Amino acid sequence: MWSADRNEILVSCRAIIALPHAPALRPCLSADALHTHLRGAHSPRIVASIACLCVSCRELALREHQQYNQTGLFDESMSTFFRNVDVRSSPPLDLPLTDSRGQPLPLATLKARAVLVDMETGVLDELLHRSNLRELFDERQTVASVSGSGNNWAHGHCHYGPKYGAGVVEAVRRQAEHCDSLQAFFLMHSLGGGTGSGLGTYILGELEQQYADIYRFVTAVFPSDQDDVVTSPYNSCLALGELIAHADAAMPIHNQALIDICERINKPRGAGAAAAAAAAPDARVAGVEKTTLLGSAAAFSSSPGDAKQQREKRIRAFDDMNTISAQLLTSLTCSMRFEGPLNVDLNEITMNLVPFPRMHFLVSSLAPLYTSAKDNLALKFGGAAAPPPSASASAAAALGLGPDARMKAAKDASLTYGASKSIDAMFTTLFAPESHLVSLSPEARARSCYLACGLFGRGADLTVADLNRNIARLRRSPNFRMVDWNDDGFKIGLCGTPPVGLRSSLLSLSNSTSVAGLMVSMRERVMRLYSRRAHFHHYLEYMEEERMDTALQRIDAVIADYQRMEYNSARDSEAETSGSGLKRMQPL
Repeated sequence: MWSADRNEILVSCRAIIALPHAPALRPCLSADALHTHLRGAHSPRIVASIACLCVSCRELALREHQQYNQTGLFDESMSTFFRNVDVRSSPPLDLPLTDSRGQPLPLATLKARAVLVDMETGVLDELLHRSNLRELFDERQTVASVSGSGNNWAHGHCHYGPKYGAGVVEAVRRQAEHCDSLQAFFLMHSLGGGTGSGLGTYILGELEQQYADIYRFVTAVFPSDQDDVVTSPYNSCLALGELIAHADAAMPIHNQALIDICERINKPRGAGAAAAAAAAPDARVAGVEKTTLLGSAAAFSSSPGDAKQQREKRIRAFDDMNTISAQLLTSLTCSMRFEGPLNVDLNEITMNLVPFPRMHFLVSSLAPLYTSAKDNLALKFGGAAAPPPSASASAAAALGLGPDARMKAAKDASLTYGASKSIDAMFTTLFAPESHLVSLSPEARARSCYLACGLFGRGADLTVADLNRNIARLRRSPNFRMVDWNDDGFKIGLCGTPPVGLRSSLLSLSNSTSVAGLMVSMRERVMRLYSRRAHFHHYLEYMEEERMDTALQRIDAVIADYQRMEYNSARDSEAETSGSGLKRMQPL
């Protein structure tokens, strides 16, 4: 079963929604997806990075619709994230999905269902007035200030929140009125700065009050340990306390994990590896040093040409990192946009993967992982790149074949993961630590257990039998442990439409006790500052000290919940092993 009139509101904080212009489609956002992007004072590198996350997400979504919509008509699939707007009217008029005869309407002008929020105006001005994406947005979709939040959660939450919160909620309401069947809010934000963490979590609380029955999904970018914002531990801790209290499901994305993934994907292979090592033994992602990627040190060049080259490399590195993050969002929402034999409603995710209200943190992993160049999608499997999938589709169209035949031709011409590795191997890769978007210690992974797990496949080559077979194989692994009271805690979904350039892909959302390790690490970082009250006087200008104590209490409670679950599961597993003998090791 498939129903396309499932609408989402994406609330993205500390970022900007950016949709690259697709040649075959006019830029636009429709089908009832609203993005509220909050961005504030932070390192310019991180600002650019978070902005690119939304750029990459919109780019991947548009490419998919461009690939699979060959009619030039505005269909239900596109309406999940885009609006079809007649800009000749004043104000612009939202066009219906079909005409009076029930026929789809041609594409007019695509507009993003988004609200852009920034406590600085620089990036918004660039997007609205000088970017080639400016047709996607207008001034009525923005809420902005000029001074920024100064990397201070309290400034964003306690000052800008009451000042601009009502305006943001009103902008969200206007966008929500265009939704036929509003299903969820997506909040995308960084926890390291002031606006995304502070104002973002303030609006999250407002959404809970105004739309109590609408689920709130959060994609939170956690800073790495080498983050260059001194106060990021305070901001992350205070924001995490609000996520615990007000989010229905949170999907952490760890900057350190993205850096490590990009290094592995872009690492030269074979003869090229030796040459690259000789030329730049300390090179990292896309030729950028790791410290530069993290924003802790900039690469200084002796000539303007070298400086320009380093800047281009940094931009490419951020593009790679954000493309991986965007895969999470496009894979999560594919069932709302395309048909499939076992589509999953977003509300089913919270129903099946969140057994207890506070324990709603879902660790994500993807297979295959790939990065994309600025203008051309490139899959990095042993250096192989995917040919443009539109080439065969164009040839099929020239032969007079119908849409189904053109789609099949595009799929057949795509570089597939299964060409070199089987679906079983892709499933194994999905559960490897290197595929997770959260960086955790081996000790935390070794002792972790699963409360629930969602497996979502894309592609005509995947079947429910493939997923069930690999789930059974996973259960036999000594490295996998599910809590005994939820032994059948797998939720599976299957969408028949693969990502562009692939035949199949997998997404895993795991409610695992391993996420407590990330929270423990964050708590240790903040306590190094808070135990001495270093820099904390800046926060006391806007809030009472009890707010930090409340946030720490919430974090401690969630950590204790996960650790208690972990301990009980390990105890039960030891009792089972001692009673029935050691499990036989089964390779994944």
